[in-house]
Amino acid sequence: MEWLLPTYNAYPYPDGILRANLVPDSVQTSVARVLVVRNQRLTFADGSWLNVTMNVERLDLRVTTYSFHYAADDDRIAWRKCSHDGHVDVDLQPSHIHYRSDERRYRYPAVDLEEALLEVRDELLGIDSVRPSL
Repeated sequence: MEWLLPTYNAYPYPDGILRANLVPDSVQTSVARVLVVRNQRLTFADGSWLNVTMNVERLDLRVTTYSFHYAADDDRIAWRKCSHDGHVDVDLQPSHIHYRSDERRYRYPAVDLEEALLEVRDELLGIDSVRPSL
């Protein structure tokens, strides 16, 4: 993740350090199975921020669950993209988006951190590339 940040003029808040936890395969072994990034806030030059939470499989570096929450400098939500189970009330894959202040979930293709950062860039440039499927 750190190699992406200079490209997007972002820095981890508050101290510039990215933090993650390693989750072992089992209690009997210390071999890490999943890298867990929890609530890492990346702040951009204009004061807007992207909160990153994701689980990454150690073996193939595949992101299994995520939440990318982007907001303006006054904390107004622009969007929150999530991929997790538990939404039995909607007929869609685990990946979805909450758009602006609307808490409803809309279909949205799965994204990774780089795609989320590209969409933040678009927001900063005034390009509204994030549109829900109604």
